[in-house]
Amino acid sequence: MLLSVSVDLDELEQYRAIHGLPGGGDRLVYQRALPRLCDWARQRRIPLTWFVIGQDVAQAGNAEVLRRLASAGDELACHSHSHRYDLTRCSFSEMRSEVEQAVSAIEQATGQRVQGFRAPGYVVTDTLLDLLRELDFAYDASVFPCPSYYALKLAAIARLAARGNPSKSIVDAPEVLRAPTRPYRVGRPYWFRGTGIWEIPIQVTRRSRLPFIGTSLTLGGPIGARLLANGVAASRS
Repeated sequence: MLLSVSVDLDELEQYRAIHGLPGGGDRLVYQRALPRLCDWARQRRIPLTWFVIGQDVAQAGNAEVLRRLASAGDELACHSHSHRYDLTRCSFSEMRSEVEQAVSAIEQATGQRVQGFRAPGYVVTDTLLDLLRELDFAYDASVFPCPSYYALKLAAIARLAARGNPSKSIVDAPEVLRAPTRPYRVGRPYWFRGTGIWEIPIQVTRRSRLPFIGTSLTLGGPIGARLLANGVAASRS
């Protein structure tokens, strides 16, 4: 079985924005989280794809970290320049700038061509995917056809708004829940198969479409993680 293991290099300020909190906070991902995960993957000989936020490359020491990852055989992909959760609501020129700035920063730091993209908050549109194809990306990895994740995200956004503490996060079109669970070329709209850019969806299980992501694997413990893995391996949709 062919697997693709990816990691979003979101700092704490991105998570604070989800919960309607002011920006700032310690920058711990490159200094603490990344080395631990890198050691874990190397021990198991698992190459990783790291989705990089372009503006973080300029932080002290981060460019060197990314260079080492690229030299070790990992892939460095684009997670936009400033991780705007409302990226798909921006003008076309703003979207282009967010993508191109990030690509430039990553490629200058690593010497590796950027081929993949993941949208902030996993939210894409036909327009954004058209832009990625125009910029010669090989694939996108944003579509998340997971009903439970979608419902919880929608509820959290509504709860924060009711408290007067709005989240920066937004939700995708509900039709995304109909998207294929295995890699496919996007059609129009993007939750159908077609001839567009390759889409590598965030994985979910068969039938119930439960999320197969770090959070669910951790919360599920060894038994829950094994059940989720079996559910994903059984999927053929």
